[in-house]
Amino acid sequence: MNLKCVIEIDKHVIKLADELVYSRNVAEQYFVSFDFGYWILPDWFVDDVIVYESNYTDYNDAYKIRSLTDTRLRDSNVTTVGFQLHCDIRAAVDLDGHWRSSFPSKSNKKFIGMIVENPVINIKEGEQTRIKIRSTVPIGCSEHEECTLTLTADIPQEGEDQCEPTPTANGGCGLAIETSEWNKSHQLNISSTVTEDYGQAVIQKKIFLRTTYAYFSQPIWGNYFLQPVTIYIVKDTSLIEDSSCIMFSNLYLWDFYSIWGIKSFQLVGTFYIFKMDNVEAQVQVTECSGETGYCICGVVVRVGRTAFMINHCNLGYWYIDYILCDDGGDILDVRKIREQLFEIHFPSGSKISISQKEDWLMIAIFPSMRDTEKTTGLCGELTANQPTVEYNDVYFNSFRVQAEVNLFNPDNWETLPEWTTHTGRFQYCRCNELADTIRSTLDCSPVPGATTCSSETDYTLFHKKRCINPLRKKRSLPRGSQPEIVHHRRPKRDVSWKNGWTMDSANEYCSGLFNNSMVIKRCEGIRGINIEGAIETCVRDIQLSGADLFAISAISYISSQCLHEARMNRSLREEKVENGKTILELVKEVACPGECSDRGLCEDGKCICNSGYIGSDCSVSLNEPPLAHNLEADGHCDLSVDDCTDVAVFGGRFVDADQTKCKLLPFEVIENDHVTVSEERIIQTAVFESIGEVTCKLPSRKRRRRSVDVPVIDETVTGYKVSVSNNGQNYSQQLNLIIYNTECINCNIDNSNEMNCSFSVNYCIIDTICYSNGLFQSNYCIIDTKCYSNGLFQSNHCIIDTKCYSNGLFQSNYCIIDAICYSNSLFQSNCCIIDAICYSNGLFQSNYCIIDTICYSNGLFQSNYCIIDAIYYSNGLFQSNYCIIDVICYSNGLFQSNYGIIDAICYSNSLCQSNYCIIDAICYSNGLFQFNYCIIDAIYYSNVLFQSYYCIIDAIYYSNVLFQSNYCIIDVIYCYSNGLFQFNYCIIDAICYSNGLFQSNYCIIDAICYSNGLFQSYYCIIDVICYHNILFQPDHCIMDNVCYGNGTMYNTGDREFTCRTDSGGKAWLPGNYRN
Repeated sequence: MNLKCVIEIDKHVIKLADELVYSRNVAEQYFVSFDFGYWILPDWFVDDVIVYESNYTDYNDAYKIRSLTDTRLRDSNVTTVGFQLHCDIRAAVDLDGHWRSSFPSKSNKKFIGMIVENPVINIKEGEQTRIKIRSTVPIGCSEHEECTLTLTADIPQEGEDQCEPTPTANGGCGLAIETSEWNKSHQLNISSTVTEDYGQAVIQKKIFLRTTYAYFSQPIWGNYFLQPVTIYIVKDTSLIEDSSCIMFSNLYLWDFYSIWGIKSFQLVGTFYIFKMDNVEAQVQVTECSGETGYCICGVVVRVGRTAFMINHCNLGYWYIDYILCDDGGDILDVRKIREQLFEIHFPSGSKISISQKEDWLMIAIFPSMRDTEKTTGLCGELTANQPTVEYNDVYFNSFRVQAEVNLFNPDNWETLPEWTTHTGRFQYCRCNELADTIRSTLDCSPVPGATTCSSETDYTLFHKKRCINPLRKKRSLPRGSQPEIVHHRRPKRDVSWKNGWTMDSANEYCSGLFNNSMVIKRCEGIRGINIEGAIETCVRDIQLSGADLFAISAISYISSQCLHEARMNRSLREEKVENGKTILELVKEVACPGECSDRGLCEDGKCICNSGYIGSDCSVSLNEPPLAHNLEADGHCDLSVDDCTDVAVFGGRFVDADQTKCKLLPFEVIENDHVTVSEERIIQTAVFESIGEVTCKLPSRKRRRRSVDVPVIDETVTGYKVSVSNNGQNYSQQLNLIIYNTECINCNIDNSNEMNCSFSVNYCIIDTICYSNGLFQSNYCIIDTKCYSNGLFQSNHCIIDTKCYSNGLFQSNYCIIDAICYSNSLFQSNCCIIDAICYSNGLFQSNYCIIDTICYSNGLFQSNYCIIDAIYYSNGLFQSNYCIIDVICYSNGLFQSNYGIIDAICYSNSLCQSNYCIIDAICYSNGLFQFNYCIIDAIYYSNVLFQSYYCIIDAIYYSNVLFQSNYCIIDVIYCYSNGLFQFNYCIIDAICYSNGLFQSNYCIIDAICYSNGLFQSYYCIIDVICYHNILFQPDHCIMDNVCYGNGTMYNTGDREFTCRTDSGGKAWLPGNYRN
């Protein structure tokens, strides 16, 4: 950087032009030329502190004297940009030998650095904004190059309140600014995280911006801290604090407008309960409790091409798993809280809670502030201005899912859009406090959702094995789950009381149920908990169904909503109220699933079941075996594509307990579909996947040992009869699993669980593995549908690389001799394969040779043997100019690296004759060597690996005292040219000098060597000593970079100047001035 003050002179009145001129290269100058004989004295100020003061100089002769450079700034301890700059200028004239100067004129101040155009930013929680940055001056760069200055964003994280939203950088922690675009406005996108916490607050955060630590193109731009950016994050969750959506039992809907018990939902089909952008939740509704009520039997939650299903519709069991994971599996956060309770977190921070009771689902949705003005579906629009809604069939049917986008139908999955930035994908990067680059220190999360304030870990992330294993996913999808989609007319509900129930008895039952519930007692008084509305719903359920089947669902909803509110409210989550516990801890202690079904005790949030019952809610009777509905892939396991190490059993209800067991009965299917069941019983602990699925591990398959001389006559298909128990005693029905190879066997299992198998033609079974004609085991061959081992196959056939060939169709380098197949290295004595033809010893092609019964081509021969012109020689008997290196024969011009032939003898690099050297596989004598290589005392050295006091210059090597002009050896290690030598060294007349040892009339300044007439400004050589301008001997002056003695005349061509020195200083005076 080179900065200059420019003045204008008009009618002998001196004015400052208020102009600062910038130059990338110090050689570039900008001056105004005029004829007046004025002298000027500029002073430079950084933040009002003087940093450089020049001497009086002629305006037209100033050159670099009055310029402010990076070097002069560093000399004044100004090491980075980011300062206010101005200069003062005084003008002077010589009047009869006396100087007369003007008062100083001051320029306007100019900021040198980068300006943050919006240093204070207000942003709402969860929203995005931009920091705008612009440079005031060009950024230095070498000529003819494009440079990049990296700007990082440092966002301190330590000591933060976990529940306070914080700024994050989107996609990277900074900017890369091209120097050619220095004058453009650059933008850094930032966002605010969302915390899982209610409240109203304004949080102040800081973002620190700085350039990379070292910017070599112009160091003054390195490690430059810009003005910090203050971020005010406005948190206001009042819109969602009382907003939740619930659907359960007979079918009641509480939408985001907090209207309880709206018109009973009496439609069957698939509906959007929640939808926004590329996110949706579809529910399938069917009849339940006779024809008087409707229930949710299935739900699919989707983000992009990732979808999770919980489904019981038309299945007979619960299917719970991912059905799509094309966006990587992490875009949807599925958490299993208990056997029958799942939480799914969306990228926006909203959450859907799904609980199962009997064959039905209860769904609760808790929105995030990011969902504002974006949602639709049965839950309604999340908006500050509540719309006017008429709840009727027309309104509900507007959210019915059309057949072509129904996610319960797998045929519709292929057309789903991916989750991308265009559909609202959130990408957040937390930047370390001292980031050096915009990439290396990123802590990014593609789907952070909402930051959890509490440290609860009482959940497990649901497995994604179906997403990871496409084969397993395909063979495990539910079949026949899609019912016919019809638009039902709404029947009139029978609101008469049934089965002896009355309004009074239902009220008494529901009130007693709620009064005896500990979770209800502890949730009373919490904002947003509508206990009276839940009791009313309990009564309506009994009226419609004539039973108390759904009564407990109302308490389950209150429990779910209460826990959510307690987690979101800081005071309920953190303030101790009873026995040193918070409201949240007290509620969790009594929030047992389903009130333990009145079959157990609730302790610390878990059910201790009565004898005879099991399950997280004690609803499973140990006296009743679970349902085993079907096996994955309908009981088939194909050995050609699967290792068959386990099998999934679908049914239920299964429980997550050590007592849940799998029982396997091995069997075999032999000819005529005869099934032989083993007496062996294999019992293993089942792997719990969900209430509708367990996995049974299968024993390792044992390979059968067969006699190779006995043809295969009969083979079997193996399998297992699989059943499951929740207590290890009462097992479900048995399902058949058959394990076979579809390449040679086809098997079917009919509806009655009967099996039949048939073998394919052209198959062969080897060691219990089935092979087709082209796919067989090593050393076995199928010929005319018969399987042969290597020693028992038909004449004129051969196995090569596990493939079977006839005599006319064999691989290169293989040969059949006397009906026995040999590879190149395993054939009969004196026979050889050349170009896929077999030759005896006396009948082989030119340039091939048999040595010790092995056939070699000209380039592939035995150690110490070589073929030259179709004749082979041993190492001691080969032709001149041939050499064997690493058992390969080379001619003089074709040899291996680091080997050379000298006088018909082959030498390695370390064993070559004196004054010879091998470089890049070419042998050189002492006077003929490759560029940058050198032979010294019969050893060759590269440019950086030569002997002490030797150096290679222009492919000629020199000792320390015999080197070329302008080259120098320093520290006897590296040879430097005049422009590339170490600091404080200089070559003068082909002799290398250090800074303190130089020749007369030469001087080293900043590692550059100058003669008496060619030295840097402000330096002077006097009596063989180099002086700085302010430290040189008296009676000397510098003009045009030349040193002159006192009184010496200097003629510019049209003017003369005289060097004058006195006690007052040094200066050049016009004319023949004498002191």
